[in-house]
Amino acid sequence: MKNFFSLLLALMFSCTFTVCAFAAEPYAENSNPPTLQDTLQEILDNPTYSNAYKEAAKKKCDYLMSVRDSGPSALTRASNSMTIYVPHTRQPNGVSCGPSTVRQTLAHYGLVKNLSTIMSEMSDASKPATYCYSPTNGIFEISKMFYYINTSLYGEGGDPTGVVYMALWKNGAYTSSQQMLNMMASVISNNNPPILHTGAIQGTKRTSYNDTSKWPINISSGHFMSVSGYNLSNATIQVTDPDVTNQQSSSSYSSGKYYINSSVVYSTCDYFAA
Repeated sequence: MKNFFSLLLALMFSCTFTVCAFAAEPYAENSNPPTLQDTLQEILDNPTYSNAYKEAAKKKCDYLMSVRDSGPSALTRASNSMTIYVPHTRQPNGVSCGPSTVRQTLAHYGLVKNLSTIMSEMSDASKPATYCYSPTNGIFEISKMFYYINTSLYGEGGDPTGVVYMALWKNGAYTSSQQMLNMMASVISNNNPPILHTGAIQGTKRTSYNDTSKWPINISSGHFMSVSGYNLSNATIQVTDPDVTNQQSSSSYSSGKYYINSSVVYSTCDYFAA
């Protein structure tokens, strides 16, 4: 009986370190991940998106392609290391990392909205262009989440010079951790925080804040967070994670920020948006 209760307590404890957030993939399980051009075409073919938004997406696609294969020394306006302002939002439950990351992103650009408002607006089925969130299952259509960011900042008409996020899928838009780091560092150097989505992260929780070879979280499914900095000398990125303060009591994580090696990010993420 004692062993039974010990096992039960262990299971209960492990569950507190598990977060689930669903994000639908726009391609079949056995097909190739979308290229950046595929993602752009999906935006261009969507009749609910404004022409201004589509024009901005074209420019973003061209820019990302131009920096994908650049070496770190050739990154436009990128210094060796850099962080940008991304205020932390602590997610209230296991399926709210998407809206929490959206709130972090909007706050970076100067628009502070209540998390409850963001959740309500993203789960409003009467607005099909931005209907992308379920309070029980999380984000179910990422392109609409990104469109929500743009329209929140610029209104329904969009802005061809404004902020546009596009999904960049691993093994589609980029095929190495270096290409991923090149694009992340480039957009950060232009004061735009990427949005990172990881798959499951289990059994690797770090014991030291400075151990960038491991994640400090355990995730049973997908998870969203912001990317708020980079260091090219040691190939790390800084993330602002809505969940880390739920899982780590150390004061080192109180800002929601920590560094992680880009190769570790590459191995666990399925896409990021920039």
